[in-house]
Amino acid sequence: MSSTSLPLLPSFASSISALMPQQGMFMISTVTGFKLLRLEEIGFFEYLKDKRQWQVVLFNQTCLNLKRNTKAEDIISYSQAFVQISQSAIVNVNYLAMIDGKCCQLYPPFHDKNDLIISRSYLKELQERFFVL
Repeated sequence: MSSTSLPLLPSFASSISALMPQQGMFMISTVTGFKLLRLEEIGFFEYLKDKRQWQVVLFNQTCLNLKRNTKAEDIISYSQAFVQISQSAIVNVNYLAMIDGKCCQLYPPFHDKNDLIISRSYLKELQERFFVL
């Protein structure tokens, strides 16, 4: 039995990123397949406890359910703009207008979403993303 080594194949993510013309584009793995999105299309992600899966909320108010095996760490790794604010919410900080108490207020078209509450354990990480005067 000869010991030949197999060539290293590039990961799916690196193969796809080589095809993407811009850094701000993602291929999101949904329940029905893959969806190509730009960073500015994504407002936030929320975890649906009853379905036990994450969903992404887009600028046109549509929601896409992500595959059940998607974890918060996977979403955060897509971009530094995605910051987890609780166990059930990840926001795109490019849409973050202000923090009112512990509630994230987003710019339109996401300004009607008023239940994005920052939990204590995630507050420090969010504050570290910004200069606080």
